[in-house]
Amino acid sequence: MNNKITFLIALLFSLIFNAAYAQDGANDPTFNPTDTGYGNGADGYITSASVQSDGKIIIAGSFSHYSTQDRKCIARVNTDKTLDTSFNVGTGANEIVSTTAILSDGKILIGGNFTNYNGFAVNKIVRINTDGSLDTTFNAPGIGLQNDISKLIVQPDGKIVVIENSSYFDPVLTSKIVRLNADGSTDNTFVPGIAIGISLRNMAVQPDGKIIVVGDFSLFNDEPHNKVVRLNSDGTLDTAFNPTYAGEYPSAVAVLNNGKFYIGGVAYRVDNILVSGIQRYNEDGSTDATFTTDANTNPLYVVDILTLPNDKIITVGGVLSRLNADGSTDNSFVNGGFDYGSANALARTPDGKLVITGDFAAYNGYTESYIVKINEDGSNDTSFTLGNGTGADNGITATVSQADGGILIMGYFKHYNGVARNGFARITEDGILDETFNPIIGANEKVHATASAPDGKVYIQGIFEISGGVTVNALRRLNADGTLDTSFDTGLGFTSRYGPLDSSMVLEIQPDGKLLVAGHILSYNGVSAGQVIRINTDGSLDTSFNMSVVSVHDERNIRFIKVLPEEGKIYVVGESTNGAVQNTVTRLNSNGSQDNSFTPITSESLRNIEAFTIQPDGKILIGGLNIEDAVSNMFLRFNSDGTPDIVFFDGLSNYVQLICPQQDGKIILTGMFDNGPDRPKNMIRINNDGTLDDTFVTQSYYINDIRGIVQQEDKLVIAGYFTTYGSAGRNRIARIMSSGSMGTNTPEAVNNNVIAYRNNDALQITSSNQVIKSVQVYDLAGRLLSDDNNVNAINTSIEDLAPARKILIVNIKLADGTSVSKKLYY
Repeated sequence: MNNKITFLIALLFSLIFNAAYAQDGANDPTFNPTDTGYGNGADGYITSASVQSDGKIIIAGSFSHYSTQDRKCIARVNTDKTLDTSFNVGTGANEIVSTTAILSDGKILIGGNFTNYNGFAVNKIVRINTDGSLDTTFNAPGIGLQNDISKLIVQPDGKIVVIENSSYFDPVLTSKIVRLNADGSTDNTFVPGIAIGISLRNMAVQPDGKIIVVGDFSLFNDEPHNKVVRLNSDGTLDTAFNPTYAGEYPSAVAVLNNGKFYIGGVAYRVDNILVSGIQRYNEDGSTDATFTTDANTNPLYVVDILTLPNDKIITVGGVLSRLNADGSTDNSFVNGGFDYGSANALARTPDGKLVITGDFAAYNGYTESYIVKINEDGSNDTSFTLGNGTGADNGITATVSQADGGILIMGYFKHYNGVARNGFARITEDGILDETFNPIIGANEKVHATASAPDGKVYIQGIFEISGGVTVNALRRLNADGTLDTSFDTGLGFTSRYGPLDSSMVLEIQPDGKLLVAGHILSYNGVSAGQVIRINTDGSLDTSFNMSVVSVHDERNIRFIKVLPEEGKIYVVGESTNGAVQNTVTRLNSNGSQDNSFTPITSESLRNIEAFTIQPDGKILIGGLNIEDAVSNMFLRFNSDGTPDIVFFDGLSNYVQLICPQQDGKIILTGMFDNGPDRPKNMIRINNDGTLDDTFVTQSYYINDIRGIVQQEDKLVIAGYFTTYGSAGRNRIARIMSSGSMGTNTPEAVNNNVIAYRNNDALQITSSNQVIKSVQVYDLAGRLLSDDNNVNAINTSIEDLAPARKILIVNIKLADGTSVSKKLYY
């Protein structure tokens, strides 16, 4: 009886699953099923943090979730980084929150470009109660604040000064300083200050109530002023104040109690000498000569400054630094850098620690996306963490399919499913980390390109350390377990036109196992070389490969190499670098000589190429930015001989990033598309005649930056920077349905008619329509665990399968000769 009930439940689940997820474009929840998605903490960058007196932190930015919980652009986190669920913002803000401030009574001001807060119509600024609800007694002006608020500060008297910046899409960029009363009404005693043509960036209030404003302006209130002005307490210009700031993009300003102040921005050069971007000024605006900095040891750019009680200062931007009161570097502080992004704001906790926010993925090697807490000595506060999360903990920039179905991923991630992997890993076809493949990639090393050989070995090119901290552009081969293959010897390696750390190379393996490498190559192992070379399987240069053809590519960046396995011919795809007509797509014979049967495609048709591939019928698909002068199309098709195809893909995109042709002639495109309201913006499928395929419906209006696609039978694995797919959390990688993606000549049974499930520590297989002839069970390594060729029944049971194996592949053959394969999490 129990078995019948289990069977009915399993059958019902199977029917529901297939009905819900069979739609082309739908998410496949069986891919890395433990992935909770939504990032790890905030799922988007954090623009601002304000610390409460109890140490809890108000964060704001562009995120929509925090630890899988809905928190649109505003949230409060506890002192250990967990979400404070008692702070309930409801639906939150409908657009980015850029700036926050905590008032003396614990209420919170937030400003940005939002027009709705938890269902209430608002106007760019609101005050919220300590529980996150809207404070309806705050009377933000209905007109007056017409532009986005990028910064707000609260004066000692409770009045609120805000910077309004109009959108960059406005015809005339206008920035304005206005002041509100404590109740949100406009302070009409304050004269607004206006800059035209550039954003105001920051401001600070002096002890006497005057306001220092910085930005990249040259005119303020129609008067000449160079990047810095001071306003009197009524908003009028302080004409006696005229400091000189010669740096670029001043973004930070901080005022001391004695009236002196700092300005930080981007470092600059005077008489070819690099000068630090941070300066200190006296109260009257004159340069404070007692503060001197060394640009070689101080940060190159500063976006925020925090003054400390001991007169030291903390600066943040690309790095975190602490300076002594005289401007020298405080060597007792552990200066640190941010990986794959930068910081934008600083705050101090009651116990003296630092909270830093931004768009970074890690700080000093610690994976703490978007927000990190630092101890007083500069070390990372390891108690402020949510762990390493699930899926990839940062962006995946490329994917490579392997012969056994495994997938190589590379990018900016530090962990996959919580296991340390420094930007390079192998996962199974079902998204599970292959822990047997553990390449040793150092903290300062980075993989930029990879290619997988049929024998399971892997070529990687990138920046690798050789000895004593010296890093070089190198090519390595790894064994199938990720260990270094010492039989592959590249000798002196590459020299590049753009120095030892040039990373712009592409790799492609020929059918005979030899490796094609292209880039800005000057020499290989001491031998002068062109932009395309071929390397033998032992690492030596293949001198039989005719490299003279690369002269047609001049010094351009070669983006793609594509080998036709049957013919051995090689497509070389580059980018136009100047106004002259250049060949952007050429084809070589297998020995490297020019293939004269192919008409080269020139920069008159194609310039900035982002995507290149070959359809099963040999036609060439190319996409990118501004690839055709005559029209606005970003996606073209050419015949196999290089002549234009009569099919013209019209009006589909703003740019194309990836192209994935299916076996049935349909084509998946990723990039940025404009197909009308409520249509997918980043991924579409088109028919072979160029029309939009409406049967492919992605579950997200906007899928953030897809960088890799792998085809699997009737599914696609997509990877990039996203943390959701539709309503499902998916950290940077997901699998979606796509019928016709691979195609097969083997008849396959309808999946709905055959189910496989675990029951009472045994594998149960049931066919609802016809007799099962045979069943073979494999693990993910391909080991045969069970083989029964004489089932001859509509159901069967297989015991003695250790649960520790977790994932099984079950091949089932039916009486009519059709077959079906099932993957089972056992």
